[in-house]
Amino acid sequence: MRTVLTMALALLVTACGGDKDGDTAAAEDAAFAPEAGEWSWNGTTYEVDECGFSETFPASIVDATMWDLVVTDDGYTLDNEIWTDDPIACTLTGMDFSCSVEIVIDQEAWPEGSTTEGDPDAVYTTIGQITGSFTDAETGTVSMTADITCEGADCEAYIAEGGLIAPCTTTASGGFARG
Repeated sequence: MRTVLTMALALLVTACGGDKDGDTAAAEDAAFAPEAGEWSWNGTTYEVDECGFSETFPASIVDATMWDLVVTDDGYTLDNEIWTDDPIACTLTGMDFSCSVEIVIDQEAWPEGSTTEGDPDAVYTTIGQITGSFTDAETGTVSMTADITCEGADCEAYIAEGGLIAPCTTTASGGFARG
């Protein structure tokens, strides 16, 4: 009787636990990927807005912007009609994602209405981190942090003449959904 119980217990453990090779193959087959297609933010809110993004990019504009999501081996890329840089590469770990963006703008002219002439020595760098988590293949949450800095002898004068603010930080969050 003891032998039968031991064998039944061993069979039950094997059936419930599975073998490691089978578990790995099943996990690889069930790896998560979001649905490819058009995605957008929704319910965007700015938590911190030292950079004035909410004036330049109101939440309604952020929510209305459609992003083309293309699935890749490491995660996915995001691109749209107005984004002029390379598509934004995002890595995917389980259902969590992370994207990094760096934008460097070497100012070639003083702001409109400025009395200063010449080529300003002001280079703005924006470092953006986009993170979030998918709820399922068509919905999730997203947050963004953007840090802007300026380097160059004319940064202070450029800012005083009505240019971009720097240094500054802006954070925003919302939903992220397909369609």
